[in-house]
This record gives sequence, structure tokens and C-alpha cells, in this order.
Amino acid sequence: MRQLIVPVCISGVVLCTFSLQLAMGVTGHTAGLIGVAAWLLCLLLAWLFWAYQRAILGALQGKGIRSRPIRWLASGTAELIRRHLAQLAAMEEQIGQAQVRIRLLQRQNCQTEAVIHSIHDAVIVVDQANKVLLANKAAGQLFGLDPADLGYQDVERMLGSDNGQLLGLIQQVRLGKNDHARTELRWPGQHGDCFYDCVVSCVRDQQGQACGAVVVLHDLTRERQLNKAKDDFVGYVSHELKTPLASITAYVEMLLDGEVKDDSARIQFLKVIQDQAARLNQLVEDMLNTSRIESGLIPVKRQAMSLAMLVEQQVRLMNGYAKERGVTIEGHKPIVYDQVVADRDLISMAIVNLLSNAIKYNSPGGSVSVRTEVDEAHCAVRLTVTDTGVGIPAEQQARLFEKFYRAPANANRAEGT
Repeated sequence: MRQLIVPVCISGVVLCTFSLQLAMGVTGHTAGLIGVAAWLLCLLLAWLFWAYQRAILGALQGKGIRSRPIRWLASGTAELIRRHLAQLAAMEEQIGQAQVRIRLLQRQNCQTEAVIHSIHDAVIVVDQANKVLLANKAAGQLFGLDPADLGYQDVERMLGSDNGQLLGLIQQVRLGKNDHARTELRWPGQHGDCFYDCVVSCVRDQQGQACGAVVVLHDLTRERQLNKAKDDFVGYVSHELKTPLASITAYVEMLLDGEVKDDSARIQFLKVIQDQAARLNQLVEDMLNTSRIESGLIPVKRQAMSLAMLVEQQVRLMNGYAKERGVTIEGHKPIVYDQVVADRDLISMAIVNLLSNAIKYNSPGGSVSVRTEVDEAHCAVRLTVTDTGVGIPAEQQARLFEKFYRAPANANRAEGT
């Protein structure tokens, strides 16, 4: 690059000189003098440029310069170059630090979004302009939307105009009127009403100004169902306990008052008290067994046995109770006796409960059919109990396995649960 500077300067000056001569029409001796002067001027300019360049390099390298003007000019230029280089280095360092901070913020943002999307509760983040910044998968499922399509749209469009209560809470908190707002919301669902605990919190910037809101919707439906089941359970148990206790109390009072003089009547009263006490004991035992089974405290003792033979034994045990109720039990002997691995006592309890309910909710003259079938394709044995009783209404069958539940239509047909 340095070797090209002088020839380029000389060529440029010569071309300019010839162009000027042609434009002015100068020829002959005068033209020669002008050309020589141009050559000398080119040499002078080249030498000055070369000296100035050397002086600047020497000043940057700390070397001394003999010519004072050139030294003064070179030192000033070198100082200016150093200052700009220092500024460039500082700017480069600031740019590097800013890039690092940007990468950290991007990583934190990704981690925050991942945490929000992994939350089971529905989460919606709204900015100051009432636009949805972020909504997790649970929020999309709740409102029937794809979370990928929720980016920066109006929150009223996302929630719909029907959710005026929730939109009002978001509006209050978003404008900074309240730091927090909490309420309980109810939405219709496929299997009944759904209940949600709604918490709306205000988001503030570093200056303390409201810049958005965060909405968290916690599903309370399961808790409500459990509370209702608990209340129903307490009601059913209270009813079942009250009936035998009332009978026992009444008969004991008559015995204590001496109203019963006949020994046969006294024995009959004592028999009723004994039956009601046994009923209470059975109810308590059922409750304890249910609690033990749910908590896993009852050990399961699996052993090889024939389910068909076990069914025959339980049918013989229940025949007396069936005759008292005027019901006939029909047992079908299987062609092939099965072999299963199960807990004999627990399976016996299940069979007795099925037969007892089939007899209890039947009518005099009715029948109960018990059948076992071997399903070799699925390596299973199927037990079927069919009766001519009142049955279970279709709308109540979903609650078949709820503890101590009885269909309201059949609650007065038999005692017990």
C-alpha cells in the first residue's frame, strides 16, 4: 500500500496538469515549465506525506522526531488515534457485555416460559395494553384454544365476553387499582359445573408502575366433589346409625320400664336388640374394611383357587337369606372349572356383597342368576350376577363405586348401604 501512494499521487498530478494545459490551450516552452513544476510539486507532496506517515508511526511507537512542526502535528494525530482506539475498545467491551446480558435474558425467558407451561394450573400473562403475552397449555385447554395461537391477542377475545367477572378483575389489577384480587369462578363442563379459584396479581416495573397482570386459575372441581362425597357419606352413615340405635333405645326403654311381662315377648325384644346391634357392628366393620382397603393396610394373600367353587360356597351361604326374602338363587355350574390366583377372603367378600344387594333390592318371587365363564383368549374368568330387581338407573351408574352410595329411587327399598 505504501509503495503505491507516490506513483498514484504523481500520476494524478500529471493527469490533472495535462488536462489543464489542454483546457487552457498552453503549448511549447510554457507547457514544459508547467509540467516540471507539477513534477516537483508531486515529489514535494509525496515526501511530505511519507514524512508525516513516518512521524505518526514513530509517535505511536514512542520514537523521537527531529522536525518540530511534523513532530507536533504527528503527536496530535497519534493522540487522537489513541483516543479513538480506546473508545472503540471500550465500545467493543460494552457490546460484548450487552451480548452476554442478552443471552442470559433470553435463557431466563425460555426457562420462565418452560416453568409456566409446566404448571398444572391455567396461567395467563397480560401486558399494559390488555394483550396476552403468554398462556400455558392448561389455559388453552380450559378455554378450548391452542396456546401457540394465543400470542399477543386481546384478552377479551381469548376469554370471550361471557367471562365478564374475570375480565373486570384483570382490568382492575392491570391498571394498578389493586395489587391482588381473588374470587371463585364457575364454568359449565361436560360432566357438570367446574369450579376455579381465580387469583389475579399486578405486575409492576422497576419504577413501581403497573405494567400488566398475571392470572392463575386453580381447579377446585375435584376438591368440591370430594367435599360433597364426604358430606354425602356422613349423611348416609348418620342415617344408617340412627335407625338401629333408635330401635335399640326404644326396646331397651320398654324393657327397663317393665312394660313386657311375657318371657316370649321379652326374648323377642332382646332378639331385635341383638339384630340391630349386629347391624351396627356390620356397618362399622364395612367402614373399617373400606378404610383399610383404601389405605392398603389389608394384606392381599394371593393363592390358586377355583372361582366357580368359591361362588358355589357363597351361594349356599346366601340361600337362607334368599328364602327369607322370597328370592331364588340360580347357580350355573361351568363346563370347565377355572383356576385363578386371588385373595380368597376379599373375593368372597365381593361375591357376598353382590349376592346380598341382588337379593335385598329384589321383589318376592324374583330370582338371582350367578354364572362364571372362562375367557381363554384374555386369560381371565368372568363372574356375572343377574337379578330381577329394580336395577340401577342409568344416570346413577357412574356413581356405582362410590362408598356407601345408594340411588335415591331405591333408598327406601332395603336397609343398609
